[in-house]
Amino acid sequence: MDNHDNQKETFELVRNMIAVSKAQMNQDGILLIVWGWVLFVTNFILNYLPGVMKVSNKTIWTIEPLTKILPGIAAAYTLYYLFKKSKVRTFIGTTIKHIWIGLIIVYVLANLIISNVLGQVSFQLQHPLFMLVTGFAIAITGSIIRTQMLVFGGFVFALLALLASYFDLQTQLLIKSIGWLVAFIIPGHILFASRNKKDV
Repeated sequence: MDNHDNQKETFELVRNMIAVSKAQMNQDGILLIVWGWVLFVTNFILNYLPGVMKVSNKTIWTIEPLTKILPGIAAAYTLYYLFKKSKVRTFIGTTIKHIWIGLIIVYVLANLIISNVLGQVSFQLQHPLFMLVTGFAIAITGSIIRTQMLVFGGFVFALLALLASYFDLQTQLLIKSIGWLVAFIIPGHILFASRNKKDV
């Protein structure tokens, strides 16, 4: 009987941890929105469109710094949000943060490996590989907090990585932009909207 009660308490504890983490993720939907739009704008508007449209050198000089400035602003906001605004700390939440920190480390190491093997960084290879590992990070995050749309978005992102590998770099930017829309922007807005409904 005691063992049964302990199992029940453990189950309730895990369920409550997931509920708290899910509630936190609803708030953190703002991070999905911020990064989703920044990466969509960077890939599609600042990199893809100038490659398929005739734009002046002046326009290129104007938008080129934005490809670094916008992610920098998003990174600064993320640090501010995580250390100043985000108050809930759970084991699951910490695990998710470690997944994404690990992803950044994988990016760096993958670049070094590609450079060592090929003698240079191949962006045409880099984009699909980074999309693949990002897709699985998104799917794992969604699986941990039991949010199906993130799991779905992550697998779509991974499948788009495979699709991107068949195309040139310019088309890869378009495919990657679609990935950010499906995996970050749409889920982010839905999560954030559900958080606002709970606050009303």
